Amino acid sequence: MAMSTKHDAGSAATEAAKLPFSRLGAFSLFVLVAVAAVGTSAAKADLILSTPSGLSVGDRFRFIFVTKGATPATSTSLAYYDSFVSSDVATNFGIVTYNGNPITGWQALGSTDTTSAFDHLGGSQANVSVYRPDGTIIASSLTTNANGLWSGSILNRNNQLLDGTTVAPATGLYPYPWTGTLKTGQKAVFGLNSYTLGNTDPYYGEAPLTNDQWIESSTDDGTLDSSLIGLSPELTVPGAPSAVPEIDPNSLGSVLALVLGSLGLLERRRLKAA
Repeated sequence: MAMSTKHDAGSAATEAAKLPFSRLGAFSLFVLVAVAAVGTSAAKADLILSTPSGLSVGDRFRFIFVTKGATPATSTSLAYYDSFVSSDVATNFGIVTYNGNPITGWQALGSTDTTSAFDHLGGSQANVSVYRPDGTIIASSLTTNANGLWSGSILNRNNQLLDGTTVAPATGLYPYPWTGTLKTGQKAVFGLNSYTLGNTDPYYGEAPLTNDQWIESSTDDGTLDSSLIGLSPELTVPGAPSAVPEIDPNSLGSVLALVLGSLGLLERRRLKAA
């Protein structure tokens, strides 16, 4: 059957190629392009993130994770760290989607002398919760309120890569992400001494911890390689999807044969009648 379909499609295509490029021929070309687009338009997802349990339609949230790759903390530009997070995601996890759409606009949790992590991630957002990739809640908001991301502690460990792999010293990954940030989300600056990203010895956090040391454990030589904390952009829980009929790519050959055969027959009749 498959061989017959392929032969019919090829014969129809050859026949159609012999026809004058009339308005009918132009329409057939349009149909070919449209049918081909249906079979190839869906983007391949390498990693699919799901809605965390407990959220409802319309709720807003962000995913938080630790990067798999490592970088020095010598740059004074948060754009560099955002770019590093985005590159880390693309390199290690490919196309990452939520609700069928690719996620872009990844950000790093970090502070420089000019911008705090608090401001960089959008300021105080009471209605945006934060979750690990496996759906475990980290913070109920981006605030300094109880259970907020900047409250001084988090609800569970931020110790996963974007694919849910646990980050720990024994894994050979980097569980001490650079932050340059205090537990309140503000710059790690004390008087004339600055421990933000881009300085000699910036602050780092510890992924296995949930107290304030998850983000401000200690300082170290900024030229050393270590991970970063990444966050997705703000995402919204979608409503129930409408039913969409699926098209089997294997049937496209039969569809093309039918379309081209019919159009070819109509064109020949039109030319004979002319």
